[in-house]
Amino acid sequence: MFNTEFELVEFFVNKQSRKKNRKNITELTTNYGRPDIVELVYSEKILNYRRSKLTNSVKIGLERVDSYILTFLYGKGWINIETIIENMCMAKLALNRALERLKFRSLISIKDGKIKLNGKSEVLAIKQINVYEAKLSNWKYVIEQAERHLWFSNNSSILIPEPSMRIFDNCLSVCKEREIGFIVSNGKKTQTIHDQNSKTLINTPLLWELNEKLIDGSL
Repeated sequence: MFNTEFELVEFFVNKQSRKKNRKNITELTTNYGRPDIVELVYSEKILNYRRSKLTNSVKIGLERVDSYILTFLYGKGWINIETIIENMCMAKLALNRALERLKFRSLISIKDGKIKLNGKSEVLAIKQINVYEAKLSNWKYVIEQAERHLWFSNNSSILIPEPSMRIFDNCLSVCKEREIGFIVSNGKKTQTIHDQNSKTLINTPLLWELNEKLIDGSL
């Protein structure tokens, strides 16, 4: 069936890549672990709109501090600059530089000493983040791995070769209990045994970093 986990991951990614408006990333470094597969589901309309707003001749990328500012602004209205300085413990000069980058990328609006994140439908191309952890064996460990990624993903699932009935039943029971998806593959097709109820998009600095790299085409 599969000789290595790499073969299992490659088979699944090739299958998922046929779906529209998806970007699959393998071995993505996060603040807590490296998922085997991170799948970004995005809006092509917003992606094209954002790309049209960037000046091709100038590249100003997102820095780590910028992603924290975006996370802070998300879901809020107009915020005083002093409030951001106080909450993020930033020097005013550093904040001003960050705001210049964010304004250049059409992510924020600034007016009368206040800042607001532009509308979600204008700036956030990513609509869903799905994570998959693959293992040939040791189903208990792979579930633990998948559970770690719930902090930033809509869905986190395990991907394993077709198991024995005993392992199948045990996997299904634990995945349901921990709200983890369960997918099996036999090398010809994959089957979703348990589909985790999709959560809303989680606002994290990683979300914004991935969104802007997607916009830049650097993923």
